[in-house]
Amino acid sequence: EANTTPLTDGSVDAEPFYSPDGATVYFSSNRSGFWTIYSIAQSAEEPPTTPTELSQVSGSESHDDYAPSVAPNGETVVFNRDNTSLYTLYASSGATSVCLLYTPPKGLAPASSDNGSDSRAVFDPGDPTKLIYVGGDNHLHLLSGIPDPAGTNPCGVSPSSLTDTDLSAEATAPAGESIAGAADANPDWNPAGLGTT
Repeated sequence: EANTTPLTDGSVDAEPFYSPDGATVYFSSNRSGFWTIYSIAQSAEEPPTTPTELSQVSGSESHDDYAPSVAPNGETVVFNRDNTSLYTLYASSGATSVCLLYTPPKGLAPASSDNGSDSRAVFDPGDPTKLIYVGGDNHLHLLSGIPDPAGTNPCGVSPSSLTDTDLSAEATAPAGESIAGAADANPDWNPAGLGTT
C-alpha cells in the first residue's frame, strides 16, 4: 500500500507542476473564488500547510489563472490567464511581478472551470527561449524568441520579436488516415528538450 501525504486541503487544487529542483509545487486553485496560481514547499513537514498566492493579490482577485509551469531557472512561472493570454511571474516576487508574455491570435485552449485542465504552456527544458502551448484553435503551437528568463521575468516582450509556429498544421497523418477536426491537448517536452510528446 502506497503512502500519500496531502500537501493542501479545503479547496479544489489542480494542475500541479514541480519546480526543476523538486522542492516546490506550483498549482492553480479556486480557494479565493477565482482560479489563482499558488506555490507550496513539497517538503512541508506537517502538511497540509498554507500555500503562497502568487498570481493575484489576495482579496483583490479578478482573473482566472490556470495551469502553471516553470522555466529551468525555477523562478519564472508561465500560466494561462482567462483562457486568452500567456502571463508570467517571478515566484520570489509574487503578484507584483505578473506581466503579459503573449496573446495568441486565437486565444488559448479553454481551461475547465472545474479543474483548470487542458490549458498548460511549458518551457523547453533545454532552451527556455521557447515554449509550447495549445491555442484556442486546439492546435499545438511553438512560441520562440522569448527573452531568456535566466534571472528575471520576461516582461514587455514585443509580439513582433516572437515567432508562433502552428505545429499541428504542419503535422501529417499516416497514409490512409485523416487528422481533420482533431484536437491537441496537454503538451510536454521530453527531458532533454529535444521535442514534444
